[in-house]
Amino acid sequence: MRLGRMRLAFLLFALVSSASSAHADVHALPLAVHAGADVDVATIARWVEQTNVHFAPAGVQFVHAQTRVLPGSALHLANNRDRHRLKRRLVPRHINVFVVNEIIDPWPSAATRRAAAREGFEPSGRLGGAHIPAPRHRPSTYVIVRRGSLPLVLAHELGHVLGAPHHPDPTNIMSYGRHRTHFNDAQLATFRRRARRLIRRRDVRRL
Repeated sequence: MRLGRMRLAFLLFALVSSASSAHADVHALPLAVHAGADVDVATIARWVEQTNVHFAPAGVQFVHAQTRVLPGSALHLANNRDRHRLKRRLVPRHINVFVVNEIIDPWPSAATRRAAAREGFEPSGRLGGAHIPAPRHRPSTYVIVRRGSLPLVLAHELGHVLGAPHHPDPTNIMSYGRHRTHFNDAQLATFRRRARRLIRRRDVRRL
């Protein structure tokens, strides 16, 4: 499932070219995508491409640099401990994305409850995605996305990676709203600053 060098070079060229008209420099961030063996590279590339549409105004592009196969035992996460066990699979200096079949949330956090309450509902006990801290790793965070929630939830979780908290506007991607469509200008500026810092500090591999 690993991308060949020629495919990666072509994908990077296409992504950078698509945003170059809006920004003189584009901050390209490498993704290491961990998924089940039945998910092919073309499907992952499509998810990333759709996600990048939302980040292009910030001059930020995510590049699918590596693919790792997740065993069946890691595709169903029953609790917070299972989510944190994924740390041992992190690829250094890449933004790690774990695509799983189920994320059960038996004890929703206060932040999850607040975000759900803004939209008038209680947490269901299942998550579409999660943003997990990873101290002493570079970068110090990773994301998990339920396969059936892609790609909008991927954009939401990567927004957390680049410094955006939840947002009260139900049309904002960082909300829990049912009709999320966009990031605002302040969020886009934050993404650009955070991407620049990740690269400058060598928390991610320079592409």
